[in-house]
Amino acid sequence: MDKPPKPPVVRHGVIRPVPPPYVPHDWTVGERATHDSHGLGTIVRVEATSVLVDFGEGDNAVRRVKTMDERLKPL
Repeated sequence: MDKPPKPPVVRHGVIRPVPPPYVPHDWTVGERATHDSHGLGTIVRVEATSVLVDFGEGDNAVRRVKTMDERLKPL
């Protein structure tokens, strides 16, 4: 069952709306992506909860990034 939506957050008399939940992208091998910290890269393997991305930056070129990481965006 789905949870009911959360009410807006009230702090110091200011109502702040609750942001919508993050929906991860459906990644495919060979797809180009950008990461806020690592830059441009190419998806080399898709796993259940993460993807391996080749950022092409020396010894640590291939990095595992969680699919729920909002900093990883498709191009």
